[in-house]
Amino acid sequence: MKRSFRRAGLLLVLLGLMLGLAEPASEPSPEVDPPVTEAAAESEVVETEASAESNPTAASAPAKTVSSLPSGSNVAVIPIEGIIYDFTLDSLQRRIDRALADGASVIVLEIDTNGGLVTAALDISRYLKDPTEVPVPTVAWIKPKALSAGIMIAAACDEIIMAPAAQTGDCAPIVPGMNLSPTERAKAFSPIAAEFKNSAATNGYTYATFHAMCVLGVELYLIEHPDTGERLVVNQADYAVMVNGDLSASTGIPIDNSTSTPSGNIPSLPIPGSSNSQTLGPTNTTLDLAEAESYRPEDVGVWKPVISLPSGKSAPNGRFHSGVGLLFTTDDVLAADIGLSKATIQNDADLQRYLGAASVTRIDQSWSENFAGFLTKLWVRAILVVLLAIGVFLELQAPGLGIPGAIALLALVGLFGAPMIIGLADIWHILLFMVGLTLLIVEIGLGGATFGVLGVVGIIVMIGALVISVIPSTGGIPAPGMWNQLLAALLATVIAFVLGGVGIGLLMRNFGNIPGLSRLVLADAQASAGDVTEPTHLAGDEVHGNGHITVGQTGKVLSTLRPAGEAEIDGQVIDVTSLGAFLEPGTPIRVVEVTRYSIVVDAVQES
Repeated sequence: MKRSFRRAGLLLVLLGLMLGLAEPASEPSPEVDPPVTEAAAESEVVETEASAESNPTAASAPAKTVSSLPSGSNVAVIPIEGIIYDFTLDSLQRRIDRALADGASVIVLEIDTNGGLVTAALDISRYLKDPTEVPVPTVAWIKPKALSAGIMIAAACDEIIMAPAAQTGDCAPIVPGMNLSPTERAKAFSPIAAEFKNSAATNGYTYATFHAMCVLGVELYLIEHPDTGERLVVNQADYAVMVNGDLSASTGIPIDNSTSTPSGNIPSLPIPGSSNSQTLGPTNTTLDLAEAESYRPEDVGVWKPVISLPSGKSAPNGRFHSGVGLLFTTDDVLAADIGLSKATIQNDADLQRYLGAASVTRIDQSWSENFAGFLTKLWVRAILVVLLAIGVFLELQAPGLGIPGAIALLALVGLFGAPMIIGLADIWHILLFMVGLTLLIVEIGLGGATFGVLGVVGIIVMIGALVISVIPSTGGIPAPGMWNQLLAALLATVIAFVLGGVGIGLLMRNFGNIPGLSRLVLADAQASAGDVTEPTHLAGDEVHGNGHITVGQTGKVLSTLRPAGEAEIDGQVIDVTSLGAFLEPGTPIRVVEVTRYSIVVDAVQES
């Protein structure tokens, strides 16, 4: 028992060192889809939404034109991949600073993400638009996808370009497992809407495009001014005013959960989660008279629908997105048709030609960030968990700290050290794992006195700590929007524990038949020659080489055999292995097999 506690204590010491040396991870952002409350009145959000698109012709401010930069620019390409969370901003800031120090005159963000924490995306968006932080033009290169939080980051750049077959859009705030009320949904959408509106005004985009990516029921139309040739993307309310000249269509519209069209010129805006028909105040799809009066007279009823898009696709009455049942998501072709994407760029050479750049340099993450990211891949973590389990088991079979123990410690460092480097793991995740490990050690030390309860609880706690240590979180708690990633991590970890258990079971049955296994541990120091009362401790080849132990000899168990441990035979302390059963200290035993690598014993049956 003492030996088990002593070796297991080494694991606790290592965890303590990790806890003491690790810098606390920055406080993670709330979540992909932030929780919402009834605290804010619906009218507050409605007011915010209404203001930005009352006059679409005034919503687009002149932006920096990246493609018109003089030839000879130095372009830095910075990849943004995977889940967007707080560390994404930290890494991006470091790489942009490095690019600027190296003389970059254009920053290109190569985006490949399905989304992430909305607060992290908001922080990145504001950072990119701050001229004191990023004083050079920025380009979002969507390659191959920028969904959810990804399009929010792309919209913050001065220009968007896309790779062939790339996709972007789908940015609705959701909380998995919850059916949000209209007020809750409006509360969740409010900061997203405000950021998109700011990006649209700053960088010359049309907000309606982003609005349709976030809210069901927003129709999108491409219209053109007959005199100037200017083209705009507008929603159905703007279309009614600017094309049909119908100011009366901008009054409040009854809204329900159906997808049918109410009386009037503008279809309803379904609010997911609502069950009763209701009338909302002014929004981007229901403008009131005061807002309609803000249109320039020359815009009312003058604009014409673009019924044939540049790619050749048809758009009946100018409409290219119905808003029914689907959030707006676009590929590179449609994005170019409506002016969201300025070019289709396949590779760095195309990018260099498009920007007229003198050089294109990639600024990747540091080797430590890349290595840490590799170690946090679920299949890699599963291997580390298996190595940890088997390493601990083998270490408990022999005295001292041997190769199995060292492997287990390295696996443990990889499981928690890597996530801490890239800002996923928090200190309390390590503390939680320590609690689970302690419970398991106590269960082992008590020899099953708690009928395995402490051990099972300890394993569950350790699995929980391992799972949540690789999921973007809020204060260490996984964000609601990360449930899919959480389930994937849980499944991978449980499978790894099962595989580790199977490996341990196989070792228990074949411990003495695996060549070289006894050489993976280091024996304790031999008793001093002058201490005649201390029994000699023999193990492995020492036993067989001296020929002291033979089949049929008897003795007693000194430490619990699980199935390996120590026994006293012929006045010597011997490392032995039982036939598979756990034997308690004091149990009489008989040697049943002596192999090159182990001594196998069995309990003596009392007559």
